[in-house]
Amino acid sequence: MNISRWADTSALLHWAGLSNPQENVVISAITVQELEHIKTNEKDDKIKYKAREVVRSILTTGKFDVILTDNQKIDKMLKKYHFLSNIPDHRILCAAEIYAIEQGHDIMFMTSDALQYLFAL
Repeated sequence: MNISRWADTSALLHWAGLSNPQENVVISAITVQELEHIKTNEKDDKIKYKAREVVRSILTTGKFDVILTDNQKIDKMLKKYHFLSNIPDHRILCAAEIYAIEQGHDIMFMTSDALQYLFAL
C-alpha cells in the first residue's frame, strides 16, 4: 500500500527539511489558506517570513501536492468524529483522512503541534 506524507501548517513552518522536501508532500488547501493568513496577519516577523518562504517552496519546488477537499465531506466527517471542532487544524485532519480513503493510501501525518498529533493518532 502507498504511504502519502501529509503535512499540516505547523510542520511546514517548523521543520526546515519540508521547505524543500526530497519526496512529495501532500498538503490541504486549508493549509495554504493558513499560510496566507500568517503572511498577512501574524505579528511575529520571523513567522511571517517563514510562511512566505514556505509558499515560495510550494510554488517552485514541484514537491507539494495541494489537495482541495469538498467542504461538505469535511463537515460530514466532523460530525462523525464529534470530539473534533470546526477549526482549521481539525479540518486539515479530516481532509487527510478523506484523501487516504479516496486514494487508498495510508497517511504519514506530519505536525509539530502536540495536540494535533494526539488527534491524528
